[in-house]
Amino acid sequence: MSVLNAAQRNSLPDSAFAAVYFAGGQKVRKFPIHDAAHVRDALSRWSEGDLPESVAAGAHAKILAAARKHGIK
Repeated sequence: MSVLNAAQRNSLPDSAFAAVYFAGGQKVRKFPIHDAAHVRDALSRWSEGDLPESVAAGAHAKILAAARKHGIK
C-alpha cells in the first residue's frame, strides 16, 4: 500500500479521488486513484468506504476506469 501524508493528499486535485462529496458542510475526498498503487487499494477497500448511496456507484465506476487506465485487471 502506498501512503500519502497530509500535505501530499491535500495537494491532489479533486479529480484524483474516486469520491468527492459534501457531508456536514465539509468537503470529503475518499479513495485517491492517481497512481496504480492507490487504485489497487481503492479496488480492495471501496465497499468499506461507507459512502452515501448517491456517491457509491459513481465512485466504483471511477475506480474501475482508473484500473483500466493503469492496466490493472
